[in-house]
Amino acid sequence: MTVQVATDMKAGRLDWLGRLALLALVLNGFAILTVNFWIYTARWDFIVRNPDYHKPPTISRAISDPAIGAPFSVWVTLSGIFLVVGVGILGLHFMRVVRLIEQPSRYQRLAGSVLIPAVFVLQGVSAVGMHLLSTYRFPESRDMHMIGSYTFFVAQALLVVLFTFYNHALLRDRAGLARLASLGVLSARWVRARFYTGLVSIGLVVLYFALFKAKDMYEYPEAPLLYLAYVTTEPMVISSFLLVLGLCHVDLHRVRRRG
Repeated sequence: MTVQVATDMKAGRLDWLGRLALLALVLNGFAILTVNFWIYTARWDFIVRNPDYHKPPTISRAISDPAIGAPFSVWVTLSGIFLVVGVGILGLHFMRVVRLIEQPSRYQRLAGSVLIPAVFVLQGVSAVGMHLLSTYRFPESRDMHMIGSYTFFVAQALLVVLFTFYNHALLRDRAGLARLASLGVLSARWVRARFYTGLVSIGLVVLYFALFKAKDMYEYPEAPLLYLAYVTTEPMVISSFLLVLGLCHVDLHRVRRRG
């Protein structure tokens, strides 16, 4: 009788986790697709609508066109809200992962108890930035737009850095990672993929920052390729943030299947 109750409780818990995993996939999947769609489409639409504009537009310049910026604001703000909930669910999963290691290292305990909660907080800050940068646009609200842009990029970059460290903490303990794989909650291959994707994303952030500073040293006619590299790297950085997030769902799907 006791064994049956325990089995039923475990099955119910896995079913609950599976439903949360599915909800996170829906929310984050919507946000990933929507944000990627708008950051690339906005620039192309601006180019089509403004053929006389003299240089490649940034996303900020593209959404200064009200016909582009108004729907951009609605969908990006909604995506920011969805990401907070979706990342919160992911955070619960990744905090639980560390507790399943029999003898977690100090690094792993720090990763599970500090880094993952910090990731959730940073996602909330990032969502505020997403709302500000999309709602307050050039030329009327330049200062608020820039505050929103900096808030989004800094928060999201720090989030990726912390999550990359989290995956590094798991990779340092082969025995613990093997146990997690045997329990069906993580795959060493995907932990490694998230770690290296995080490193690539961090590299893109550094490159983008360097281009951001360098483009202020020259006028567009003096260095058109530099400016083109800058405006091209911007959406790539955002896409890399979202890719790191999307890769989390591979392992979360494993939990859902066990439900």
